[in-house]
Amino acid sequence: MQRSKIWVLTFAGIIAVSLTSCYQEVPTTTSSESVKATKPTNASKIETPTSTNSNIDGKLQPDPSGNINCEAVLTPQALYELNPNLALIPDVRLGLTPATKEIESLGGIACQISNLSSTSETEIAIVKLTTNSAAFKSAALSSAGIYTPQEIGEDLVSYFNFSEGIGQLQFVYKNYWVAIASLSISDGLQASALAGIVKANVPN
Repeated sequence: MQRSKIWVLTFAGIIAVSLTSCYQEVPTTTSSESVKATKPTNASKIETPTSTNSNIDGKLQPDPSGNINCEAVLTPQALYELNPNLALIPDVRLGLTPATKEIESLGGIACQISNLSSTSETEIAIVKLTTNSAAFKSAALSSAGIYTPQEIGEDLVSYFNFSEGIGQLQFVYKNYWVAIASLSISDGLQASALAGIVKANVPN
């Protein structure tokens, strides 16, 4: 009877060891295959779009669609109605103020109006900016603190300043940055008539 118990216990132990060995031999599923299967491909890489309608390094960006010329913006008829002694001199080198020079450097047009009776000259520089640059420039003018606001009609505010004997009026309209400068301008009202002509003739 005692030998039967020993045999039963021995057999049970063999069975337990065998089951343990079988359990250990069952391969476990690793996550390496699933990781390989779900690894993102280059096609899923998110590219950050680059904008062509913003300021690069804080510099103003011109809009190449702004194709204008002095004769179209400052028409002979409009100048004559303002003053018969005014004559347009297109495509000149501007230099009275940093603003007119910067507009010219951005590819804008450089116009000069001469008063034939007094020989006084007025510089007018115009460039079309990208939407972001135009908004940036408009905000800079309104917040500079050195300009006097001057209304041009009911829908436009320009900014005038007088420094070192030079009067200058600037504004942004339809994304066009306009600067009017002259030694003969001492207040915003004197430049507002020319600004009104520019405003009426710049295209969209």
